[in-house]
Amino acid sequence: MTLFSSRVTLPALIKNSMSVPARKKSSSSVRRRRSHNALIATNVSSCAKCKEPIKSHHACSNCGTYKGRATLVVGKSAEQLIKKSATKSKTKTNKEETPKS
Repeated sequence: MTLFSSRVTLPALIKNSMSVPARKKSSSSVRRRRSHNALIATNVSSCAKCKEPIKSHHACSNCGTYKGRATLVVGKSAEQLIKKSATKSKTKTNKEETPKS
């Protein structure tokens, strides 16, 4: 039976066109390939200021410090800064709108 004969049906063509491995992969071969798929635990250290666990080379999300310096604004102080910046932007727009005499 050839591929171009009238007796070949469509499912037969699909079955014959798929590739199949010549041999079974040995378990050692599979394990060697998968040797690089292992998960690595992240390095965790403690914050110098508040002693919370943090990732290495990252700013502390609890107090906002990195290497002893304040880098992030966290907590109530962040909310206060947002309010201050909003009021400053409102006063600037009001001053710009008033005509000068």
